[in-house]
Amino acid sequence: VMEDDFLEALVASERVAEWIEKIKRGVGNDGDAGRSGDGKDSVSTAASELKQLLEEVSQSSVYAEEAVLAQADVELSACAQIEQLASDFETLSLLLRRERVKVNEGQVTERELDDGTKVKLYEQALTHGVGSKVWQAADLLCVELARPKWETLLGGKTVLELGAGCGLCGLYAARKGAQRVCLTDFEEPLLVNLEKSAHLNTRDCMVTKYQPNAEDKAATGDDEKSHQDKCVVQVAKLDWLNPENGGCDGEGGGGGGTFARLEATDTFEVILGSDLMYEMKPSVALAGVIQRHLCKDGTCLLAMKLRYEDILANFLAKAEECKLECNIRKVENESLSDQKEESAGKLFGGGHHIIITIEHKD
Repeated sequence: VMEDDFLEALVASERVAEWIEKIKRGVGNDGDAGRSGDGKDSVSTAASELKQLLEEVSQSSVYAEEAVLAQADVELSACAQIEQLASDFETLSLLLRRERVKVNEGQVTERELDDGTKVKLYEQALTHGVGSKVWQAADLLCVELARPKWETLLGGKTVLELGAGCGLCGLYAARKGAQRVCLTDFEEPLLVNLEKSAHLNTRDCMVTKYQPNAEDKAATGDDEKSHQDKCVVQVAKLDWLNPENGGCDGEGGGGGGTFARLEATDTFEVILGSDLMYEMKPSVALAGVIQRHLCKDGTCLLAMKLRYEDILANFLAKAEECKLECNIRKVENESLSDQKEESAGKLFGGGHHIIITIEHKD
């Protein structure tokens, strides 16, 4: 999802709330304005507002999600008693009943990357958090990984995805021949989401409980032959700001929950991450996470939108302190229109996308 979609959700939330308030004023308490025959103008206004709400909900999943969260069908139940509003209200209620399932349970999507690779993901509504949907930087990182330059980067390698969200980049790596992929995030709902996404791709993956430095063969005995060509995919908790496991900046997984913490000693040949820098403190801590979990001769690739240059500057300073070498390249030919860039920039700081290649210094 692009940043303008998140902006649309914020706008939709406000507009849905305004429509509900105007409609409720128009119909009066329990629809008494419509039954008494008084307030014809008010009911007519309410009918017009209801039509606008219904039109947006019919055309936009973002507006539908916000209407579900606002419980528009419950708040406007009095409309069912007013002849001028009853039909549109019934249509709205049916739409929201269907949308409520998606909002509460999420849905399966299939993304086809530029190189033809298909990855199935479990995505939820944006209202569950920014990690519940795929952002453009994740798509751009997969495009980067498909470049000839990285042809041998993933095959047979161990891969860690940081701040994985839906797990697109890590699962793409699994499809491209990685030996082991560990998907990490720090909130329990996102970890559950990651595990669901992993199980959607079992043709190429074998999903197992997290254990550090897992063997490349996930099965033994009779099962070995059927699983030996599959990538081992695991899900683990990693909170960059929790000092429990130490590290250059005190990163590590927090306690609790049903998912094991990523061990501080677990290292990977490849680390991937997309849109990881939003706030100063976790962005600076990210350097320590990479230093600790990247193998000596490993490669880390980050794709991100350059929102705030001071955050990037502080990350780079910490990376230098952690003896990491960083090279930055601007992504060319982005698919965002100028209008979308402008609207997103007002909320997220604007800027273009960049790819950061990180390795340990000799």
